[in-house]
Amino acid sequence: MDQVIENVLNYLLRVTHAPIRIYAAGKLIKDMGQPQDGPHATTTVDISGILQQATRQFPRLYQDVDQQSLATIANQRYIYVLGPIAVAAKETGHVDCDWSLWLEGLCLLQNVVNHTKLHPSDIYLKNHIGQLSQAKNDLSTVARFNHNQEAKFIHNPYDQEIRELKSVETGDLAALKASMRESFAGEYAQLGPTELRSTKNLIIVDLALLARAAIRGGVDYEQSFTINDQFINSVEVAQSTKTVIALGLEAKTTYTKLVHQRQVLADTTTNRIIRRGQVYVQTHLHERITLDAVSQYCTVSPQYFSHLFRTTQHQCFSHYVQQEKINASKRELNYTQHAISAIAFDFGYTSASHFAAVFKKYVGLTPHEFRANFGKV
Repeated sequence: MDQVIENVLNYLLRVTHAPIRIYAAGKLIKDMGQPQDGPHATTTVDISGILQQATRQFPRLYQDVDQQSLATIANQRYIYVLGPIAVAAKETGHVDCDWSLWLEGLCLLQNVVNHTKLHPSDIYLKNHIGQLSQAKNDLSTVARFNHNQEAKFIHNPYDQEIRELKSVETGDLAALKASMRESFAGEYAQLGPTELRSTKNLIIVDLALLARAAIRGGVDYEQSFTINDQFINSVEVAQSTKTVIALGLEAKTTYTKLVHQRQVLADTTTNRIIRRGQVYVQTHLHERITLDAVSQYCTVSPQYFSHLFRTTQHQCFSHYVQQEKINASKRELNYTQHAISAIAFDFGYTSASHFAAVFKKYVGLTPHEFRANFGKV
């Protein structure tokens, strides 16, 4: 077996605690994980049946009568059967593995053995998870639309929302205050079973839009999302509707002031084109970032952007991109248990070895050494 695949399998055993069986031509050739009489030794799922349905395109998910999850991942030679294992969201009680971690692990193995680029969202779609709930939601949407028509209900105007977000994005506090004072015929929809829950949901949606407007205005994405997280937590613990509304208004003002401060500082130290390029980098760290793509986003030529960046920032653009990717990857190494190979691919590096070489160049340590010294989990 390929050493990389074996390393991934051992990693999955450690973090998911799921037994792993490997089949070739319908025969079990290796059993990893739980002993034969362990808690996951048996399942009501027909193994021979799921082996026949295994595909190289994506991990197939199954559930037995005990609500335990199994998955199959196939390549040209082998079929990997992972589970059974008790998987659920963290808040539901004791489980063997968190649901999101389970899906991430399946994607990691799938992408390594088949050289694909699947994301957990692909597993949802390809396995039709939540299809019944989606169908019910579609019916409810039609019913709500008909009810709104009969009641002559009109939502708050979209253009007012755009003006408000544009005020945040441009750091224009006066325009923000003007947009918040506007009168309009529409109403805010009921988004929950009670007035308090509905208001909380409305403000949480608004907070997500505000955070992204601030990022477009030049605020560091990590700072913007951290502020957003704290506001959402404050909204969740609020006991009254008026407190929730006050938090929403405070968030709008906070973000607008941040953008304004960022722009004032930026105008004295850098060029607007450069700032726009930096925003592009911050919001595309998990992709391959090229000079052509960034210069096109800034509506200038690659040669002009490169020269402007070097003269104003005193470093070449490629160095800046690598620096930002490495800084972001350090947070992943600090606060997650994701495999280093997965982190490398997530930040657009072609291989774990390439990532390790770049990381050591900028940090002075390998990713393994950095995690060993500074990891929080």
